[in-house]
Amino acid sequence: MASGTPTSDELLVERRDDVVWLTLNRPTVLNAVDPAMLTALRIALDGIEADSAIRLVVLTGTGDSFCTGSDLRVVSGEDDDAHERCVERFIEDVNAVLNRVERLPLPVIAALNGTTLGAGLELALCADLIVARSDARVGDGHARFGLLPGGGASARLPRRIGTAAAKWLSFTGDLIEAERLVAWGLVQWVFPPAEFQEGVNRLAARIASRSPLGLQRMKSLIDSALLVPLEQALSNEQKMLRMHRSSWDRAEGLAAFADKRTPKFRGE
Repeated sequence: MASGTPTSDELLVERRDDVVWLTLNRPTVLNAVDPAMLTALRIALDGIEADSAIRLVVLTGTGDSFCTGSDLRVVSGEDDDAHERCVERFIEDVNAVLNRVERLPLPVIAALNGTTLGAGLELALCADLIVARSDARVGDGHARFGLLPGGGASARLPRRIGTAAAKWLSFTGDLIEAERLVAWGLVQWVFPPAEFQEGVNRLAARIASRSPLGLQRMKSLIDSALLVPLEQALSNEQKMLRMHRSSWDRAEGLAAFADKRTPKFRGE
């Protein structure tokens, strides 16, 4: 992905060294997801997956909202049946994009710049780390309107914060302050509003400076660990460790440690 990657009206794509920032950009509707935004996200993900020099992705939003859900007002059909088919296709498209975000082999940070609801929460759950402005509020508003989640919240949220906490968010529909959600394990760090951009920049740069190959393999091990029995997860770690011993990045890391210098990783 070149540094001059064009932006769209719905999604701003910015390359900062080896980090790509994807900024949801529909502030007049609180960055609600629509088909055009999904298309822009798919194109951006194509570029990220094709560019081995990218080491980390940051997801954020413009204004004072990260994303407040899906904009179903723009999904319509000629009659009720056609409308429901359009909605179903839209939800399928949302899931396809969210699944791609979750499966990116490189680290992904969701930087919640403000209100996060519904599909916004579901998008954040696909990131590896969630950080937020201290004044951001996060919730799952489906219950308020008799709706069910359609972007994976019922599956990903309990895996992230446990069953009881997931039910609290899902049943109440409450918006909860990001600072409180640190204790729940949903948000990993909060920044004061005035320090948010710089704080996320520093975090992204710090993680991006690590071995790309090491991060990719750690992400794979951690993501798969809860899907298999403990014995299998431990075995997978040892297999990956044996494979990793022949990597250039491992040798460079050990050499840098011995020489008391900063390693220069190649992702090999």
